[in-house]
Amino acid sequence: ARFMLSSLQASQKKKLRKVLKEHSKEDIKLQSNSGSSPFAEAVKFHMKRCKVTVETLAERSGLGLTTIGRMRKGGKFKIETILAFSVALELEMPFIVDLMQKAGVQFNPHNAVHNMYLTILDLLPNANVFQINEFLKEEGFTPWTQERDRLQDIEAI
Repeated sequence: ARFMLSSLQASQKKKLRKVLKEHSKEDIKLQSNSGSSPFAEAVKFHMKRCKVTVETLAERSGLGLTTIGRMRKGGKFKIETILAFSVALELEMPFIVDLMQKAGVQFNPHNAVHNMYLTILDLLPNANVFQINEFLKEEGFTPWTQERDRLQDIEAI
């Protein structure tokens, strides 16, 4: 029996080309901003590309405004912070890996928690940060972000 390969759908090809083009644009833009942190430049690039303000990102990610401000300036961040940022912006895996590399963090294949993060990203591509945090808490793990100020909106009413 011969194995038949089916062609990629036009929509799949279009999405692949779009991601590759965006990744290429990011590399060119970041090379021209070599004076500042590659991680900070990537954070700003993705926020601009996704048309997301600091405030909107804070609402979507559960990250504090101060943390997001520090990310935009560069520095050291935990894998969980980078994942919350990435999920809030709905970044594709190549962008997530690139951001982590620029931040100097990586998935450790011998770390059960990191393997769970990869599984969550793989099996639940449309989950938001708050759904992921809820699952992590139910399983006895620390959530990616502390949902400290979700009550602010309620108190403001």
